Amino acid sequence: MIQSKGDEVPSKIADHVWSGIKFSSDKDESTLSKTLFIAARPDGQKNLAVFDSEFLEYRETDQKYAFTIVTTPLVLMNQDLKVHLMSSKEEKIAAVQLVKNHERKPSGTPKKNSFESQSIGGPVWGWIIKIIKKILAISR
Repeated sequence: MIQSKGDEVPSKIADHVWSGIKFSSDKDESTLSKTLFIAARPDGQKNLAVFDSEFLEYRETDQKYAFTIVTTPLVLMNQDLKVHLMSSKEEKIAAVQLVKNHERKPSGTPKKNSFESQSIGGPVWGWIIKIIKKILAISR
């Protein structure tokens, strides 16, 4: 997790971010890390980004660990959340899920009978329905 003061959040692959804490594996620095970036704005709102990052280098000059973003950041702006650097692991995971769930919301009106329009929804249910239809077709 990285926290920043200001409005900006990373927005593209290959951007660099830094932290005073090394959060990648000590044994394998090339390990990808799921990163929650929190921009704590002066008005109390938070801008959030979630992405995978990879350790780049330790900068002796400012004693910071630099990371490269390797997946397109999912961004959620203007959130009234209490999550911060010292939040519990559960609170941080909840913030990551909030960003991911926001990015998955379908745009526009779902097609009739599509899995997005079902109350349970989701790609798993669409897959289960396909399997059931195949089984029913075979048993006829």
